[in-house]
Amino acid sequence: MKYSHRERVEAAISLEEPDRVPVYVNTVTVKAYTKLRSYLGLSSVKIERSLLSYDAILHEDFLRVLDADFRGVWLRIPAKRLLRGYIEDWWGVIWKDSGDMVYVAEHPLKDVKTVEDIENYPKWPDPNDPKLIEGVRKTAKKLYEETDYAIFCGAADSIFHRYVHLRGFKQWFLDMRLNPELYKALADKILEIVLKATLNLLNEVAEYVVWIYFCDDMGTERAPFMSVKMYREFVKPWFCKLVRAIKREFPEVKLNYHCHGAVFQLIPEFIDCGIDILNPILPKEKGNNPIRL
Repeated sequence: MKYSHRERVEAAISLEEPDRVPVYVNTVTVKAYTKLRSYLGLSSVKIERSLLSYDAILHEDFLRVLDADFRGVWLRIPAKRLLRGYIEDWWGVIWKDSGDMVYVAEHPLKDVKTVEDIENYPKWPDPNDPKLIEGVRKTAKKLYEETDYAIFCGAADSIFHRYVHLRGFKQWFLDMRLNPELYKALADKILEIVLKATLNLLNEVAEYVVWIYFCDDMGTERAPFMSVKMYREFVKPWFCKLVRAIKREFPEVKLNYHCHGAVFQLIPEFIDCGIDILNPILPKEKGNNPIRL
């Protein structure tokens, strides 16, 4: 029996065997996308890149020729171009656009010393800004009613990627040990904003989506960034609060966690928080042997 796109995905995420593996296509670099379109014999189109990403904005003809099973809807999170190739995001983080890549050029909270400094940061975003959800329900409803695709949505942000963007990667780890009070205050603030904006999104689209997508890479190609003990102390409490709050309000929506890295040891922690789906499973990363998984 041939499944519809939505039936195929719903079967797979319910741990049933569909007619084939669902196809999910989300991120392709501009260079790769240009070559892929040519290889597939697709017409020449203007290829644009997402403002804060090195990935191309994918066209519908491309998704159709690959028979992708999903279509996504997202919050309308603002960012603005500055002079000389710089970009300021929703959180006040300054990025540099190098043409092929974007990277953080300025961590706005890198020099804060106290919890009061965190509280007084002038650029905390407003998760209740109505522009964030403008049109998203209409888009999701149209996709749901007029196509057979499985619809998904993305969370407002990550928690700990965002911590790194605001403070810096090295400082993330230093704060855990040297300034735990500040660490907890900043993680609390990020969680508060991300959770509220994400719940606002789900209030608009939950009846149409099969899953919501989270992202927080937690490892290198060889090991997690930290021990399981440190993860339980410095990451899991906030991640669990996010996941469990969403599950409590929207129990029918599956939770899809994007986490790069050799994080086999952390998978039980993800499950304990309530994650339903883990991606990507990169088999060459240490511990990610599919049979072992």
